[in-house]
Amino acid sequence: MRASFVNLDDWEFGSELIEILPTDGDPIDLHNTADLISVDLTTERAITFHIRPTEQPITWLWGKFPPLALSFKGVSNLKISQIGEVCPGDEMLIHAWEYYEDGPDLPPVFEFSGGMFEISYRAASVRLDLMP
Repeated sequence: MRASFVNLDDWEFGSELIEILPTDGDPIDLHNTADLISVDLTTERAITFHIRPTEQPITWLWGKFPPLALSFKGVSNLKISQIGEVCPGDEMLIHAWEYYEDGPDLPPVFEFSGGMFEISYRAASVRLDLMP
């Protein structure tokens, strides 16, 4: 089963993503030119990654560097693992997301790898928005 994507191009199965492409804009290099601000978990089976682009201009919305929210809905099988010792300055680092299918009748698996922790989960949809 594929996830639905809103305001960004679909991700390919079996890929490791370090860049996302908003539907109406320039690519955002998550590993080299963006910081992870926070991660929110909700009781509505959702997880949202708050991301701040740091260097490249985003013409997607008004040509600014807006903080973004990458939200995953219909989350299940959530697992969070803290990485051992974290080097100072690596707390906000985004390594990548992996996205793959693990059964035709199940939502796809997403695996986030960052400077402080790794998060694995299934999700039915992904949405990119400006942070409120």
